[in-house]
Amino acid sequence: MWTRLKSELTEQIVEHVPLKLDHKPKKKDYISRATKKHMKRRSKGWKRYRQFRSGKNMRSTRRLEIIVIIIMQRLRRRMSVIR
Repeated sequence: MWTRLKSELTEQIVEHVPLKLDHKPKKKDYISRATKKHMKRRSKGWKRYRQFRSGKNMRSTRRLEIIVIIIMQRLRRRMSVIR
């Protein structure tokens, strides 16, 4: 009885349950290495600001954020022209 139930369940699982695929984040080729570097600096800056809240950390992090925003806006404009 148990072996029959187990074999039936196994068959159904094999037939109906999809295999798990590795989900890797899609690589965005249009983002340059320099842009990724700025984005990492921005993230580190925000971490530093959250840990040590000071005006100096806030200003430097905000400056980095503005740089990344400008770079991404230029990229979007360039991508919309290409399409």
